[in-house]
Amino acid sequence: MRRRAPALSVLALTLLAVAACRHGGPAIVATFDVQQLPPAPPEPPPEVSPPSPDGSAQRGSPPPPSPADLLRPLNSRLAPILFETNRWELSAEGLKSIEEDAAILGEAADWVATVEGHADERGSDAWNHALGIWRAKAVKDQLRALGINPSRMTIISYGKTRPVAAGKDAPSLARNRRVEIVLHTRRDQSPS
Repeated sequence: MRRRAPALSVLALTLLAVAACRHGGPAIVATFDVQQLPPAPPEPPPEVSPPSPDGSAQRGSPPPPSPADLLRPLNSRLAPILFETNRWELSAEGLKSIEEDAAILGEAADWVATVEGHADERGSDAWNHALGIWRAKAVKDQLRALGINPSRMTIISYGKTRPVAAGKDAPSLARNRRVEIVLHTRRDQSPS
């Protein structure tokens, strides 16, 4: 329709001139060059979704979920494993948590995990760092015993630098003596 607009204008002016001449009026003469008109704006490109993993473009479908979108629900299901003061041995409750976490790791066979050791604020930095390593190693060893490939897991200790509870009361300190398992892609894996 836009490209026909100049032609319709010429046609309308021509008809006006012919009508004026038939009725004895003065002749209307109008000339212009159609090429002098600004070009019609280009049509917008059709909306195309990003290519799918197999390389083909999909129209109208939502983009595939990102790795973070896939990992978020799995990571939220992984339970921390808690420890007694200055201890790295696994309790019965800790073993149960590790079994549940191993099942989740089994579901997420395409992902790797960092086993993060933590300590409460009491004790020196060096001692708490060592406790974090021993706790993380105990959890990794138990996960390996439950069939999780050790090459998918790295351990790291944060010592007392990342508390989850800010209080100095016994329940807060207990929550900080923990190991957390975090799933991620191989690309963003933390060093052990």
